[in-house]
Amino acid sequence: MDTAPLTVDDLAARWAVNGAVVRRMLRDGKLRGFRVGTLWRVPVDAVREVEQCGSNCTEDTGAQNTPTTAAPEDGQASERRIVALRNGG
Repeated sequence: MDTAPLTVDDLAARWAVNGAVVRRMLRDGKLRGFRVGTLWRVPVDAVREVEQCGSNCTEDTGAQNTPTTAAPEDGQASERRIVALRNGG
């Protein structure tokens, strides 16, 4: 399994959104990431948190509050979350 952090462009392509959407999520704290110089990198587990977030998200951070042992969302729920990201929310 590849665990290398994703670039903004890689993640934007994965979610079929503009890179500005990913950068805004990073800036607003809705997506966890780190900077390498001026460039953002996003850990794979942070991507999974957003894709599988569901009702465990907080409004201000968008990240899971606590580790969960619940089964991950079905594919349709993840797809709905990604569609919401594409639509700016």
